[in-house]
Amino acid sequence: MTTHELIELAVLNTLALLEDDEQEQFNRAFAAAPPSVQAHVRREQTRFSDIEALLPQVEPPADLRAKVVQAIRAAMAEAAAQAGLDHKINAAGHLTKLMIPSRRVSPLWRASALGFATAAGVMVVAIIQLQISFRDIDQTLRADRDMQSTITSIGPKHVDDVLFDPRTAKHVLVDADPTDEKFVHARVAVHFNDEWDGAQFYAMNFEPEDGVEYRLIVLDKNGLPTSKYVTIQARFGRFGQRVALNVDADTRLAVYAYAPGEKPEAVFIMV
Repeated sequence: MTTHELIELAVLNTLALLEDDEQEQFNRAFAAAPPSVQAHVRREQTRFSDIEALLPQVEPPADLRAKVVQAIRAAMAEAAAQAGLDHKINAAGHLTKLMIPSRRVSPLWRASALGFATAAGVMVVAIIQLQISFRDIDQTLRADRDMQSTITSIGPKHVDDVLFDPRTAKHVLVDADPTDEKFVHARVAVHFNDEWDGAQFYAMNFEPEDGVEYRLIVLDKNGLPTSKYVTIQARFGRFGQRVALNVDADTRLAVYAYAPGEKPEAVFIMV
């Protein structure tokens, strides 16, 4: 289970929205996570679960209670007065209250309706704020998922060097045949740093093909392949691979495809 999935389940756990099997799965994954990940999940759980700031700051008028009490007392007084109305004997010989049509709305009903309308308005505002909050949570989780994918592809060992070390440089390779749509959306780069043992190959949308071997090859000064190469394990999505090649700013690189019975063909070249 990834870190963003743990955070998502942790937030749902706080809101008591997990099913029994999801709760058990979350408990097992959280217990198996490293202490640093557990602390990160707890921090995010606390941050996302605190929705007090999202609720509307509604202060009732100072005289609201007095008005409600007065309206209730008036309604009770009117009801008591109605109890003293004339009665009549019905056909069955029973004493029944004389019903007098009224065109007025009961003050008690009016006060209750006003209170319910106010509460409904507050709830609508709160629901809107919660929807905005959950949208922000979803965007944060998506960003966390993208960052986790990037860290996984780069590798925890080199992620800080790639992102922040000014000594880290890269060679970008482009599709050798732009007319061929196979790699039109592919991205390939090789990062290198004097402090590294070798270099790092990164690719996206570099889809493998059955029976084809891909090699990252060092070219000579004439642009021809040398004997220095590393086999690339092409796969779907974004991925990274350590390559045991000495790469610097003057190194020329290319990716060649080797298919059985066919001449090797360059598929990615440096610009």
